[in-house]
Amino acid sequence: MSRKLTVVTHLGPDDVLFGKGSPSCGNSGNIRFRAVVKLLLPLYVSTPRRSEKDRLARAVVDIIKSRNGRFLRRIHSPSEADRLNLATYEGVWLLVDEKLMIPKVKQTFRDQHSGASKIEAPSAWQVSEIDAGLNRRNTSIPLSALLSPRFLPSQEFQNGNAVPTQRLGIELRQQMPFNANVVLQYLQQQVHQQRYPVPFVEPIRTRQMMYSKPTSPKIDDGLQLLAVAASRSTRSTLPCPKVLPSETSKNESTAK
Repeated sequence: MSRKLTVVTHLGPDDVLFGKGSPSCGNSGNIRFRAVVKLLLPLYVSTPRRSEKDRLARAVVDIIKSRNGRFLRRIHSPSEADRLNLATYEGVWLLVDEKLMIPKVKQTFRDQHSGASKIEAPSAWQVSEIDAGLNRRNTSIPLSALLSPRFLPSQEFQNGNAVPTQRLGIELRQQMPFNANVVLQYLQQQVHQQRYPVPFVEPIRTRQMMYSKPTSPKIDDGLQLLAVAASRSTRSTLPCPKVLPSETSKNESTAK
């Protein structure tokens, strides 16, 4: 009996598209997906066992799904559309089988690890912008600023704040097996300890990313996958991807 296929014609903001180039490269879900993979790359590289790499990849899949994200592949030919009794193949996607999602995540880890240009450090200008935003006030970021109700329960934390800990990498793996909560905790530690700045991406001209200065580097909204709240309380500690530097300075001058 043939497997039932799910046809998708409308993409969600957290959907991850298979394939390289357009439209996968500029898709908002792929941008967030790559940002999370980049933050988790040191943990993946330091994981020696294949089974642990699989569990880490599974945790990433679970995080995507917790945001109602899906893994989709495009229909590329009229013949495939005919087999599915579809009138057209343009703009039509198929839900990827569960067994193909983990290899997709692991391949993205390998691509970022092998391609130096894909994981090169941010420029000094980018780092200074991040440091200015984080050091302007208290750098202690409450967990509520990073986790939204749409995410998995954060029972690994106490009273809404991240528990201070130095458990990273191998020490973290010794405490508990990989799951979505553990991966979220690791990402939270990365942000708290500023081991990695907020991820940046090259400017991409899409309808979802409209900026007045497309030539300047922009903060990737990958941390929105970690649910950075857009409230006033969090804007004082984390740079908001939706606010342009010119608008920020204008608001500060008005407040004064």
